[in-house]
Amino acid sequence: MTFLNPWQDPQGAGFQIIQSLIAIGSGNWLGTGIAHSRQKIFLSPMQHTDFYFFNYAEETGWIGCSF
Repeated sequence: MTFLNPWQDPQGAGFQIIQSLIAIGSGNWLGTGIAHSRQKIFLSPMQHTDFYFFNYAEETGWIGCSF
């Protein structure tokens, strides 16, 4: 049930969800550029599994995700 309110436990179960939302938001329209993701390197422990989309969204932005 963490996905309903990840901020209830931001350092535990909600950490990955909150970091993915920050990454998607920081991608903006055009993204940060391929291999320039800040969340992937420093704050997200599981970007290689089911949370790969937020990495892609941060690097390519809204335009890249729409394709």
